[in-house]
Amino acid sequence: MSAEAQEWRATKIPFDETVTGLSFPTSDIGYFVTSGGKYGITKNGGKYWQVYRFLDPFSMEDVYFKSKDTGLAVGRNGMILRTVDGAVNWEDWGPVDSTIWFTSGIFVNDTVALATGLKPGTNMEGVLYRSVDGGKKWELVDITGMGFGELFKAEGVPVCFQSFGKLNYSTDQGKTWQSLSTVGGKPGRATAFYNKTAIICGNDAMLAFSQDRGKTWAQSTTEGGANLTTVILVNDSLGYLGGTGGHVMFTEDGGKSWKKEKPLPEMVDVAKIAVAGDRLIVACAGGFIFNKPLPKR
Repeated sequence: MSAEAQEWRATKIPFDETVTGLSFPTSDIGYFVTSGGKYGITKNGGKYWQVYRFLDPFSMEDVYFKSKDTGLAVGRNGMILRTVDGAVNWEDWGPVDSTIWFTSGIFVNDTVALATGLKPGTNMEGVLYRSVDGGKKWELVDITGMGFGELFKAEGVPVCFQSFGKLNYSTDQGKTWQSLSTVGGKPGRATAFYNKTAIICGNDAMLAFSQDRGKTWAQSTTEGGANLTTVILVNDSLGYLGGTGGHVMFTEDGGKSWKKEKPLPEMVDVAKIAVAGDRLIVACAGGFIFNKPLPKR
């Protein structure tokens, strides 16, 4: 069955904000955050969402749950929030610097957590913070660069993130970092690995693939261009990415070439793509979340 064969199903959340972050720690339980300081919880794989508002409704950019109960939410104004009871309660453990715009946060393991973001200014300096107590106390890591992208971690893959023309990675849980050159010096945003296959994407249709765990990169071919915001690999050949203007594309050859998916019912900007069990979940602007079955193999 082709990756594009199934139709999209739409869930409209009752607001017009962008669903900026999406995390499914299990096939049924998932969480989102929004640009207007809200968060949502599903317990049936994204078919229905309960929506809540954070106590401080700053714009949130990402959410990551390492289990159904323990997670992080990060955003503007230096916000780093932590929960250990499935989002019933959130604790504010953000750094003192409220000028930071955090864009990504993850748990590396049970105790180590990382958060990347931008420090506003003429050069949009990237910042990286690290916690070794489960997301309570955070310290700035001495790493320089501009335009830090989203953090990525998968089994057997070093934790990594992109900056301008580089893939930054750590093999010691974020203590020290090394870099690999990517393509063209363009700003990278999102990263995906599956075994030896890797894909990176970013602004100005920046899109590349690797077949050797990120050591070397080649430009991908696509059926259209956009600012690309999110990418995921389901296996070492099938992947999906999204971007502005409602772009959703898929690859069946590990990122070498991409084709357009069936159009979303609403042509809204795509912010995040995730997998929940056997379904693909796409979070968008305007409070839309779309889902469809993954192709059977």
